Amino acid sequence: MKKRVSAMIMGAILALDLLLTAGAEESNDAITVNVEPITEDDVETGTQRSARESRTDVDEDIVDEVQSDILPGWEVIKIRNAADLVKLSMDCRLDTWSRNKHVELMDDISLADSGFIQIPTFGGTFDGNGHVISDFIFEESEPYTGLFAYLQDDAIVRDLTVRGRVEPSGKQVCVGGVVGDNYGVIINCCFDGVIAGSDYVGGIAGVNELDGIVADSTFRGIITGIHFTGGISGQNKGNILRCVNEGRVNTSESDVSMSISDIKIDDYVSMIQPDDENRSDKAAMENGIVDSGGIAGQSIGIIQHCNNKGNVGYDHIGYNIGGIAGRQSGYIYDCTNEGTVKGRKDVGGIVGQAEPYVTVDLNQDIAYQLNENIGKLHDIISVTLRDADNESDTIANRLSIIQQFTGTALDDTRYLADSTIDYANGISGAANDAFSRVDYILEESSKKDGALDQISYSASNAKKAA
Repeated sequence: MKKRVSAMIMGAILALDLLLTAGAEESNDAITVNVEPITEDDVETGTQRSARESRTDVDEDIVDEVQSDILPGWEVIKIRNAADLVKLSMDCRLDTWSRNKHVELMDDISLADSGFIQIPTFGGTFDGNGHVISDFIFEESEPYTGLFAYLQDDAIVRDLTVRGRVEPSGKQVCVGGVVGDNYGVIINCCFDGVIAGSDYVGGIAGVNELDGIVADSTFRGIITGIHFTGGISGQNKGNILRCVNEGRVNTSESDVSMSISDIKIDDYVSMIQPDDENRSDKAAMENGIVDSGGIAGQSIGIIQHCNNKGNVGYDHIGYNIGGIAGRQSGYIYDCTNEGTVKGRKDVGGIVGQAEPYVTVDLNQDIAYQLNENIGKLHDIISVTLRDADNESDTIANRLSIIQQFTGTALDDTRYLADSTIDYANGISGAANDAFSRVDYILEESSKKDGALDQISYSASNAKKAA
């Protein structure tokens, strides 16, 4: 069985690899790109499947209304200067506007003094044609931060380099160089510069969602974050393929000498305010760095053919720090780490903490018996409590306490029964809690002059009274 499952995974991964390779080699003249998002019929990890099954479509009831706003046929939009890009960002405030739009970047563009903030949401194709968008500076107090705040599930961004600094004020989440939250496809993109945020901070994407794909992309520069920080994506739920991180992720190194072509990293590092020199160290000490990786901070998806060349982590600070992923319960294949990895606990060259994928079948194990027996015990005590309520306040009060514990234990076991997939630590904790309550019930019930003895005395007194 293990060999058959392994062969299936390897075959599906090879198919995905070939699919993306074919898409990357598509002619620049084409409006569409031959890359399809991962679906339920393709390879996926157990945690991906669990997340997909529990996902709800908040727009399901307005599908027809949304589709009516999308014009048929493709419209080509050419971006030649910063003013064109500013207009595009204004048009994209409506989430349906960019559907069936093919945007082409016709030249390198500097955003200095342009008034450009970011593209709020995008659902078409954006072809950078190998050009560079430079001087992208984001300092607003906004979550979901990047050149694109949000890439929709049909969006494709390709062949684009972005240079600048993304550092929203306050403790912002979903911060990325190219996109804050990615549901689409990103191919052959690069970000050069500085990125800082609180949670879900990545060189290319803050979060790569279940249907998201990031392929053949590179980050160069410096990244700082508190939770879920990665050179390519802060959190990866989807798929990351053939990506390279050449930047530093949550480090306190003072030198900025790096072998980076076509960029002077000092120019972007100097954009950080002078009083921020030791800010990352201070934040690490006060908040505790968790889940940092050269490619992804946390991954439940697939990471393959990726390479990390940058250093990751602070000296003796931080948990779940890895050269490829800080914490992962997904699948990592054919990845290499060349950087130095530092931290306090759960530190690894490839993965800091590898979590198991656990399925609990309560029809065949002891937890099912526990659920059944605690349910019966709870019912018996409820009946006894009702019968003894008028006989003795002491008995009633003691049984009330025991009933509360059995009720809580029953809830715990029902939680186990309803949860198909959970982290092993969480399952163990809930089970241990349930067993502890059962031990308490048995101990309290069997004490001398305890509940059972009191019930016996009460029954005897009731018999005499009758």
